[in-house]
Amino acid sequence: MENQTAVHVTVIVSVLTFVVAMMAVMAMELKHDSPSSLPAPRRIIAEPADAALLRHCRDLGEAATRDAVCLRLWAANRDAFLGRSTTGSKP
Repeated sequence: MENQTAVHVTVIVSVLTFVVAMMAVMAMELKHDSPSSLPAPRRIIAEPADAALLRHCRDLGEAATRDAVCLRLWAANRDAFLGRSTTGSKP
């Protein structure tokens, strides 16, 4: 009976230690990823008309992969998202 009690106490202490350690790790992560340290989100789409065209391309489905307007719009949107200059020369 004494061995069972010792095992139970050991398991409870181990679990509590694990929980406290995980809470400490989570607190450090939250402190590290505070909103003040994150970069400001970029505005992806400059014009509402582009948003409407993007929705149209989405609704086209697979056919949009063959549509020149959709391909051009996706490329511009991708470049804006990645912070690339769209005025540079093309390779």
